[in-house]
Amino acid sequence: MSADGDYTHAVTAVKKHGKKVFAVSAGYGYQLGCTVDAFIHIDARWMSGCYQ
Repeated sequence: MSADGDYTHAVTAVKKHGKKVFAVSAGYGYQLGCTVDAFIHIDARWMSGCYQ
């Protein structure tokens, strides 16, 4: 799960091999969202127990 634009190069490389890429994040990542096939935004509260 990430909304980091640093992953756009990796996503582009994977998609060149015909793969679909989905991003899931509690944040909004414009650059990554423009690169992936689908960007799924989740509510940050859903992840509240993950960092305990």
